[in-house]
Amino acid sequence: STSTIPAMPNDIRDPPSSITVAVIGFGQRGKAYAKYALDAPTRCKIVAIAEPRPNTRSIVASQYNIDEALQFKDWKDFYATSKDLISTTGRRLADAVIIAVQDYMHAELVEAFAGQGYHILCEKPMATSVEHCLRIEKAVKEAGIIFGMGHGKPSC
Repeated sequence: STSTIPAMPNDIRDPPSSITVAVIGFGQRGKAYAKYALDAPTRCKIVAIAEPRPNTRSIVASQYNIDEALQFKDWKDFYATSKDLISTTGRRLADAVIIAVQDYMHAELVEAFAGQGYHILCEKPMATSVEHCLRIEKAVKEAGIIFGMGHGKPSC
């Protein structure tokens, strides 16, 4: 007798349409994670970027075909635009965010974006203090989002 595994919602055997992702910080770590969108464009699309370096922002926007309205000079501009969109339409700018900024900033950004309902991939380390780790844990639990820690190597 053969057994079959019943299909589950969002089963990996029948993936939904590609997820949309915003990358916050496009240094080596952000670049390493975003590369997946180039390798698997039917599964993941980078739709927004928050990056303070204008030249990097321009290159990335061109490489990932990011609309000019979704290119932000910093995470606070992205957050404010997202907040406005959520309040007027009930929709976020993307399904998830990749947080690849300076380590000491992680707790503040996780709290902000979890509070808006974004699923989050945060680059290691999770935080720079136990207090920040506890803040992240609380924000993720309260929001009920998917949270992952990245341990990728920028050279992959």
